[in-house]
Amino acid sequence: MDKFERELFSEELKPRLWRRCFALTTDEETAKDLMQDTYLKAMENKEKFDGKHIDRWVLTICRNKFLDNQRKKKEYLLGDDIREIATSGDENLESVKRDLLYCMEKLETIERELMSMIIDSNYRHIAEELDLSLANTRVKVHRAREKLGKCMGIVQ
Repeated sequence: MDKFERELFSEELKPRLWRRCFALTTDEETAKDLMQDTYLKAMENKEKFDGKHIDRWVLTICRNKFLDNQRKKKEYLLGDDIREIATSGDENLESVKRDLLYCMEKLETIERELMSMIIDSNYRHIAEELDLSLANTRVKVHRAREKLGKCMGIVQ
């Protein structure tokens, strides 16, 4: 296994990629497929990697793969059903998780993506990755948080 593969399959990158895939698709099985497709695309394009910021490079591949899939399907993966994302533990916590997933599904794709990215990145990295201005990124994250808060009943 060379340096590229060690970084690509590192335990540091894997959870970030998973969160991005799940935030984009809001479905566990589809997220698994997207994650696998992302890894395959990264391996196929290994020679195009410039040696810097493998995390940004892979997360961009993930986003582009998702958007390509959306264009091919010509439909969005947002459903009216609320999928169970927790199978054990406190009922209240499960209810909050269900509500959060439901509210995440109500956000637009870019808003879901921003909400997943803000966990691991700062505004500057997000702006660079999505090719947005820093100010626009801050506004979009703020609006996405407001929408999520309103849906969850946290913000009036």
